[in-house]
Amino acid sequence: MHKDHYENMYCVVKGQKHFTLLPPSAVGCLYEREFTSARYRHAESSEPEKEENLVMDNVATERFHEKYPQHEKWTILSSPDKGDTPWIPVDPLNIDTERYPLAGTLNPIEVVLNAGEVLYLPSLWYHRAAHLCQTISVNYWHDMEFDCRYVYFNFVHDIGAAIATLEDDERNKKQSRADADKDDDSA
Repeated sequence: MHKDHYENMYCVVKGQKHFTLLPPSAVGCLYEREFTSARYRHAESSEPEKEENLVMDNVATERFHEKYPQHEKWTILSSPDKGDTPWIPVDPLNIDTERYPLAGTLNPIEVVLNAGEVLYLPSLWYHRAAHLCQTISVNYWHDMEFDCRYVYFNFVHDIGAAIATLEDDERNKKQSRADADKDDDSA
């Protein structure tokens, strides 16, 4: 899922498109995080680096290898000059409420757009689109108003980020206590 800072008129010319939509007010329940832009590179790749400012991210690579040991030949190259990329881990159609408790309050809207139909997608609305068959679409974007709705969106976003950080801290404390208990039991 992602959001755009543009008003969007989306038209399916041929085929079908399935949209999952969430209003901007859902931002506090999506656990959105910012990550440094990066890309994966295989150790045996002979492809020259097209970007000079890519640097090996040892911490991210180590975490990746811990989680996916079968991919040990891959490294992560970060692009600090490209800025951060927002990432939403919540799948609104299959919510893990144990890991993301606030996401349990989400009520996604699902829309199937057929050939000849137009969807008005307001700015800042979270959306995910999937084609259901071979599809041709066109859309028209125009700038949004940076008014009180944008201020409200940022306020709710920041509250959600603070809550997610507190939940992460609590989860890490529980994990640390559990690890310490295991160490005590094995001693």
